[in-house]
Amino acid sequence: MLRLTRPAKFLKSRVQVAYANGQPVGEIIQENVLGKIRFSFVVNGQLYGGIQAENWRAWNFMVHDHTGQEIARITKTWEGFARTMFTTADNYVVQVHQQLPDPLASLVAAAALTVDTALKQDSRGLG
Repeated sequence: MLRLTRPAKFLKSRVQVAYANGQPVGEIIQENVLGKIRFSFVVNGQLYGGIQAENWRAWNFMVHDHTGQEIARITKTWEGFARTMFTTADNYVVQVHQQLPDPLASLVAAAALTVDTALKQDSRGLG
């Protein structure tokens, strides 16, 4: 289990990721607000990888390591017309391409929640 904390923000979101016991893992930091959204995975000041939206709608994301190699993919799934019209729920699938070492594995696990919290919840006026 992981603990995600999003401090108050101005324009760009930042999510602090910790293990269930409170020990810090790292941060997922939004890099931009316009265009294709990007986030960085940062651990103790070092770049471990990140998340990059594939288009301006920010529904599908490529997750990469510090070399830029794709290691996972986040995809927003279609929940159906009725659910879309009457709820604020979104479903995301995280597909990991290979076994990852920690802290990268934990940051990738936290990635979909970060995307939803940082981008989608704010657009609904909830965050």
